[in-house]
Amino acid sequence: MYSAFWNGIGAAFEFLFRIVVPIGGAIDLIFCLTIAAGLAYWLMYGARMEKGGHNYLSENK
Repeated sequence: MYSAFWNGIGAAFEFLFRIVVPIGGAIDLIFCLTIAAGLAYWLMYGARMEKGGHNYLSENK
């Protein structure tokens, strides 16, 4: 039972790595841009909270 689970995960990673290889060095750029965008948003959100902005990420629903 567990071997089927781990073999499935292994197959998924092999598939992903086959896709990433043709992309080449562009994958580094994609990761860097994604991280930079998240960091910029996080810093802008923090600055807004220090000014007394509405904290919509911690609202109780």
